[in-house]
Amino acid sequence: MAAKGVRHLKERVELETLSKLDEPQVVEAVRLRKALGVDRFSFELGTDGKEYVALFARVPDKFLKEWEVVVVTPTDDFVGDLKQTNRMLLWLMVALVLLESALIYLMARKISRPIEIVSGAIERIRSLSFGQSPSPDSRIREIGQLQRATVLLENALRSFSSLSRWGSCAN
Repeated sequence: MAAKGVRHLKERVELETLSKLDEPQVVEAVRLRKALGVDRFSFELGTDGKEYVALFARVPDKFLKEWEVVVVTPTDDFVGDLKQTNRMLLWLMVALVLLESALIYLMARKISRPIEIVSGAIERIRSLSFGQSPSPDSRIREIGQLQRATVLLENALRSFSSLSRWGSCAN
């Protein structure tokens, strides 16, 4: 397999010039370096917007050549797995929020239903229309106490009402 960036001429190996290099990301990195004036940067290339990181480093002067090393690589080589993990975490958080919302709804319903029953019983007592009192069944202590107090109030008013009728019949 032939190496990119070099060419073989009989018994010699020569470095390829950037103008003859068939690597658009390297050519773009060199162009941007001239425009930006920095040795390390990131850029996007192509219709898909793939992100690359470019690094330019000078070879020490003791080699008697003015060479530079250019490294251009896709950002995903460094953070691709991290991006995938972040996407998975995002979906996990969305699923947990949906689960929590469902649990909160169920718990709120479990608390509000007995309160609605007590509220209906109090409305019936207020209008003095006594009927079948629902039995206290809430597992929440305070709501259970309120249900029992409502049943006692209804029984007391029912007894008072029946005594009132007996008293009016005796006269």
